Amino acid sequence: MTGLADFLLARIAEDERAAADEAVARAHSGTVVLGPAYDDHPAREAIREQLQESVTALQRVRPWTAIYDPARVLAECEAKRKIVEQVRDPAWSSYAVRDLVLGNLALPYADHPDYREEWRP
Repeated sequence: MTGLADFLLARIAEDERAAADEAVARAHSGTVVLGPAYDDHPAREAIREQLQESVTALQRVRPWTAIYDPARVLAECEAKRKIVEQVRDPAWSSYAVRDLVLGNLALPYADHPDYREEWRP
């Protein structure tokens, strides 16, 4: 399941980037701030305005709670990364347990285009 472990590490890295972006956005008084990838994007301002409208609408419907806290997301990413790295260790004796652990960690990403059905526990 090396492919699954690599898949998980890539998704965890994406989650970390999203949490970091959210932390930056919150630091700017609730204003959406786009990352460097959008610096030269021709529709940068329109994207930022659309995202800001979405954030504002979401905050009206469901205010941010601790579950959306970027620090919590980053801590969760670190914990997931440690699990993946530990079960990748060749000393891991039970492949069935390893595959079950990694398969369950991957379930939240089942709608990702790189997810493979054979990873489903």
